[in-house]
Amino acid sequence: MKLKTHSICRLVKSEDLNHHGTLFAGKTAMWFVEAGFIAAASLTHPENIVCINVHGMLFKKPVRSGKSSGWKAKLCWRQERDWFLMLKCWTTSAISHAWTDS
Repeated sequence: MKLKTHSICRLVKSEDLNHHGTLFAGKTAMWFVEAGFIAAASLTHPENIVCINVHGMLFKKPVRSGKSSGWKAKLCWRQERDWFLMLKCWTTSAISHAWTDS
């Protein structure tokens, strides 16, 4: 069975920001778990999935409103009934080109 990489993407909006004007870590963790759930649900019944631990979230730079944030999730290891997923996150500018009338 070939394992598929699942990708999700979110637009960071003002309601996702903390008091510093950057993406709230709790919202990031929620999206992180959601991406993992989507990948796991493609392999088993969703009612059998439980997130036990999020290990190693590292924030390297702030994400501001108007950026898009995405995750790629893939099963990396399975032992009996335990499944381990690898998730990677990226951010980009939601507006890549400026349009002007000439």
